[in-house]
Amino acid sequence: MPGVAMKKLIVMTIALAAFAALTGSIYAQDKSPLQLKEEEKAREAKQIDKEYKAAKKRENAAANPAAATDPWANMRGTDEPKAKR
Repeated sequence: MPGVAMKKLIVMTIALAAFAALTGSIYAQDKSPLQLKEEEKAREAKQIDKEYKAAKKRENAAANPAAATDPWANMRGTDEPKAKR
């Protein structure tokens, strides 16, 4: 009789070890709350940076609307062509 009980104990121990190994790998695939929080912070920082760059671009475009004009247009004579190269 001691042999049957020992076999059951060994089988049960092996089954428990296999179950623990399988469930451990399943939980390893999920992200921890800390990882999720860090990813959310990274996404927010990226979005803020994108909005900042867009605002700076709009600000620069609004500050320099005359950048395309020719500042020397009034100084040239009328008989000279505008684009002389």
